[in-house]
Amino acid sequence: QAARRAHTVVSRSATTIGQVVHDFAENYGKHKIDPESNPAPKLPVNPDALRGARGFLAWVDNHHVIFKYMERVLYSEKYELVGRCDLIAKVDGDLVVADYKTSSGVYPEMFLQLAGYQAMLNEELIYAAKRQRITGRLILRFDKDTGDFEAKRLFDDSQDRHFSAVLAAKTLARVMRGVKLEINAGEE
Repeated sequence: QAARRAHTVVSRSATTIGQVVHDFAENYGKHKIDPESNPAPKLPVNPDALRGARGFLAWVDNHHVIFKYMERVLYSEKYELVGRCDLIAKVDGDLVVADYKTSSGVYPEMFLQLAGYQAMLNEELIYAAKRQRITGRLILRFDKDTGDFEAKRLFDDSQDRHFSAVLAAKTLARVMRGVKLEINAGEE
């Protein structure tokens, strides 16, 4: 019986490595934004998590990252969308929206999620007359098995196409809910 469960023990500890690096990066950003309320996080002790944290810190230095907001709630009145992005930052001088991910890879859905966030933020910035624009989307990934850090960035040129997919998915979800209601109403 112990042998049958052994893979879950390994899987849980491996997932924890990525989550440790994820938490370190999140707390690091909070510290950079508000050092008086958020103490600087300690580097992880686990060698794999430490390697991931150092990779993240090197990326921050190499790309001149300035943390602006963490855990920002977003809303679009125009598109009736709500979300919460992990990070808004200046990266290499560009204002970007980013999401921290603990996963085994970077997937297209991650960038579609960020396309929604980018549209909501740009709508908000236009209404606030801040004359800023989010010009890129960034996935900050911490490998769930090794803790290794990876940054993947997309620029504005794909935003319209990706956001149209978000709106299509929203429409599909609404239609599917309606079909389910019709099916359930027809049951007797």
